[in-house]
Amino acid sequence: MVDIKAAVSEGLAMFMFVTIGCGIACAHGTLDAMSRLIVAFAFGIGILVLAYGFAHHSGAQINCAVTFALIVGGVLPVAQGCLNIAGQLVGSVLGACFLCLIFPCDADKTSNLGSNLINYPAYGYAEVFLCEVFGTFLLCYTVFETAVNPKANVHINYGVAIGFFVFF
Repeated sequence: MVDIKAAVSEGLAMFMFVTIGCGIACAHGTLDAMSRLIVAFAFGIGILVLAYGFAHHSGAQINCAVTFALIVGGVLPVAQGCLNIAGQLVGSVLGACFLCLIFPCDADKTSNLGSNLINYPAYGYAEVFLCEVFGTFLLCYTVFETAVNPKANVHINYGVAIGFFVFF
């Protein structure tokens, strides 16, 4: 049996996460070190707060890769995981659409709604892909070892570890 409330919660959490993180990027830009620090902090604190706010509704995966890892790890049933991923995808697209309403093109200091770009030619596609894979693995590992592992001794502080990882 799938829990529709969990999937809707994942969608709402992703909507808020995209709106918070990418919205701060749009408002501050990422041209200097201070702006990048503000954006990173917004993403990290955003995920920390949302993890605690949504954990009791859906587990607060708030990331398709984390949800997929939970499915593969046998923690989340396949049907529920797929529904949660669908909710996350819809929520993230709605968050981006909401940002389009808030930040007209000339007001967006990133010029791309806060999405990541490849600093080409300094970095190629292979390097960026490897960094994304490594970062995603570390995020999933942090989730498993703090929020999922019954031997973890962080208890309710899992959100702090995950939030600080995202900030990193």
